[in-house]
Amino acid sequence: PHNQEQKSVDKLLKIKLFKVENGSFSLFSSSDSLTTSSKNYQLVLDSIYLNNSTLQNKIPFKYRLVSAHISQFYQQASTLEGIYAKDIYIKPEAIEVKMFHMEPFYSKQEYIKHTKYQTDWMDITVDNLKIEEYEFDFLSEKPKFLSPKIVLDKANLTLYRDKSIPRDFKFKPLYSKMLRDANVAIAVDTVKVTESSIHYAEKLPSRAEAGELLFSNMDVLITNVNNVDASK
Repeated sequence: PHNQEQKSVDKLLKIKLFKVENGSFSLFSSSDSLTTSSKNYQLVLDSIYLNNSTLQNKIPFKYRLVSAHISQFYQQASTLEGIYAKDIYIKPEAIEVKMFHMEPFYSKQEYIKHTKYQTDWMDITVDNLKIEEYEFDFLSEKPKFLSPKIVLDKANLTLYRDKSIPRDFKFKPLYSKMLRDANVAIAVDTVKVTESSIHYAEKLPSRAEAGELLFSNMDVLITNVNNVDASK
């Protein structure tokens, strides 16, 4: 009898195909502010099963992602910025994001009223972002993100700094150190940026207008973005 009971628990749940169509979701913080949402999404999973072994994992069941499509996506990035995307397509071989936009909640003039020290007002748009042959694992003790190639097409970065407010003189690590010290193992062989631009403006207290610097029609190739020691 015990063996029969054990065998039945080992085959606790098995689902051949799971599909969601025309779904929507909204997540709120403890202060009732919207943090994440999608007005429409589709999700297809198959080979779903749950048993004694899978119940020990952070996600208590196994599955295979067939496809996902998330429309009108929003994610609060901070108290000052939000992330938006018109469409996100997720398949086992690639993730593709259409019309990505990281946008400040406030205008350039209003932004400085919400910061104690000089901080860049930053607006980023990417017409198309593609992550190829990706591997995510955020449930392990050491989370990881791997991809041989990431492509950003028509990426536009706009930066503005108002130097009329105090500067923070605390030590700030460079981006390379931040990458090395990240809690996520990152290994991206190639990042390709096409037909993109950077627009930087800086407002000095002594000048009525901000000085501007513009780089346009940029094609950039970055290799070996990683914090993984290949010798280990």
